[in-house]
Amino acid sequence: MFDTFNTSYFLYIALTFLVVSSFTNAFIKIPAPTVGYRSLFEPTFLLRYRFVTSAKSIIQEGYEKSKKSAFMVKRLDSDLLVLSNKYLDELRLLPNTKLSNVHAQVKNMLGKYTYTTFLLESDQHVRVLQNHLTPNLQTFLRRAEEELDYSFQADIPQNEDWTEVDIQRILRTMVARASLKVFVGDSACRNPTWIKLCLDFPINIFATAFVMRLFPPFLHPMISWFLPTRYWLRQNLTLAKKLVTPIIKDHQIQATSNLDDRTVKGTLLEWMIENARGQEGNPETLSARLMILSMASIHSTSSAIAAAIFDLCTHPEYIGLLRKELLDVVGDSRGFSKQDLNRLRKLDSFLRESQRFNPPILLSPQRVAVTDITLRDGLVIPKDQSIAFPSANLMTDPTLVPNPETFDAFRSYRKREQPGKSMMHMMVSTEKDHLYFGHGKQACPGRFFAANEIKIIVARLLLDFEFRLSEGKGGFRTWTVDEMCFADPRARIEMRRRM
Repeated sequence: MFDTFNTSYFLYIALTFLVVSSFTNAFIKIPAPTVGYRSLFEPTFLLRYRFVTSAKSIIQEGYEKSKKSAFMVKRLDSDLLVLSNKYLDELRLLPNTKLSNVHAQVKNMLGKYTYTTFLLESDQHVRVLQNHLTPNLQTFLRRAEEELDYSFQADIPQNEDWTEVDIQRILRTMVARASLKVFVGDSACRNPTWIKLCLDFPINIFATAFVMRLFPPFLHPMISWFLPTRYWLRQNLTLAKKLVTPIIKDHQIQATSNLDDRTVKGTLLEWMIENARGQEGNPETLSARLMILSMASIHSTSSAIAAAIFDLCTHPEYIGLLRKELLDVVGDSRGFSKQDLNRLRKLDSFLRESQRFNPPILLSPQRVAVTDITLRDGLVIPKDQSIAFPSANLMTDPTLVPNPETFDAFRSYRKREQPGKSMMHMMVSTEKDHLYFGHGKQACPGRFFAANEIKIIVARLLLDFEFRLSEGKGGFRTWTVDEMCFADPRARIEMRRRM
């Protein structure tokens, strides 16, 4: 009886909070209309819960009504002010001291409960990408390609008969190996412990944040104690510190002895150690930041490649055309220079179209106002307000994209063939109507490495393998949880090595 009473009381308190919040929200002044209500009498807490599974239709409603201005969507943890892309030129150059993508990331991850608030203390993870990875792109691509050579033999079945494979799992492992080669070095990229850690960490981050967002914030301190994924997340970070600490010590010893044959040579971790400011070199913070970098690179890159492979299976008419371009550029070679990758314009166009059909998130980029911001037309963004842009809708708007429902792999290729457009409409381009990598000063700093890594893997798969959808398994489907998009984990393809 005691347990039954406690459970009933707990549920009563939670329901009371949600009902009260639905009424109090009606009196909060917001700068744009809220969309998604089924009727005038629908409580706000029901709208918030419906956003979990119906975000796509709710955002579409807002876009159709207010795409030239702004609208509000209500998520379980917060309200998102969705702005027209006409505001991008005005907002894109604002510093992160006024409009911050990092604050948005930490807020979305419920940083207090996922141990990620340290990201607010410095921009080390951005500096390492901007100041070390991108300027030395060719070097790091070559290292990643070396590891991919190994991965193509070790992680993909070499059968000459059709074999069903979980291509998403394979690609996550491949990208994890390549990323660890660049981030940490040879000691990590073939170490099963490192690979498992990098694959488990993002799952535990997402699961912890998602489950906690199902409950009102005043219950978060209590709920956090009972979540297994949060416990596993602490284990992930403890293991990361254990693995990184001896690397830091070895590097410091070698640096003081002025030896040239360092065990960690030219990796992102080495740069972070040597350029740490203040507490950035603390092993606990450094290892956690490395996990965040791995999470961003592995999940987004492998998901983009998987989507491209499923698109090739769905539209096999492009396989021969892309193979011909590859053979024209590299011949029988399996090595790709940065110049070779830049010449693969049809492949670049195909991947950009795949991006358009498979966005990783419906609302992007997202920012949090660090101060009150008044736009030129008088719209006020209050301090601490989360904002976003309807990126997925922009890429399927028939007024912006002709025949948006048609998968036209060479759509961007034709645009780049026009005079003066050769450097536009590329996979890495950040444009007002194509926000896959964000926009402005805070656009994804690792997109140049990621785009070339994607090209290398897709190119190698095209040259060395044939693939098709598994019979009777249906096509590729994407699920949404809130505004985030996920590929169906049950999706499979069949592969065989080319003769």
